[in-house]
Amino acid sequence: MRLETAGCAAGCLAGADSGRDPDRGDPNVEEKADDGAGGFQDARHGYDCRMTHRRDLDRLKTEMEELFADLCHHRVAPQRAGFRPRVDAYRTEDPPAVHVVVELPGVDPAEVELAVVDGILVVSGQRRRPIVKARRYEHIEIDYGPFERRIALGDDLDADEAEAVYDHGLLTITLPLAQRTAGPVRVPVTRSRPGTAE
Repeated sequence: MRLETAGCAAGCLAGADSGRDPDRGDPNVEEKADDGAGGFQDARHGYDCRMTHRRDLDRLKTEMEELFADLCHHRVAPQRAGFRPRVDAYRTEDPPAVHVVVELPGVDPAEVELAVVDGILVVSGQRRRPIVKARRYEHIEIDYGPFERRIALGDDLDADEAEAVYDHGLLTITLPLAQRTAGPVRVPVTRSRPGTAE
């Protein structure tokens, strides 16, 4: 990942007497912000100030945790055990559901386990290396062994109605969204029975 810094490479490390342009990279405190509703969109630094969705932050956190777990595992073990299958996740309105597609070629569907815990879909299993007698590898790229992916999907899922279909190496999990009542919910008020009030 490449981190861009705005106008600080030359100005931040140089001292005040280095002969650099005094206005380069420094805010103009005398300039009035009379652009009206421009706000951050027209600012000189050009940063994008839109807020990030909570769902995106959760996904980024999950991916970073898995990345650091992989890095730590590489430091301890000379060869990584297992693999990390690729995942697509999308939502549909009709029917209202979340669909998760996991790339699992060569995996026996009977060895795949699915669970939904606190809005997180956990997909785990194992891809076994074919047994070939007297083999001598000349090139190895395919990862075998155990795998596990955790996909944060939110708490609005009806996990009891989930379905999973394995076809041509792709495992598709469909999780319907929990039905929510539209509009106000009316709660009837009943009278207490005579003699029960204290």
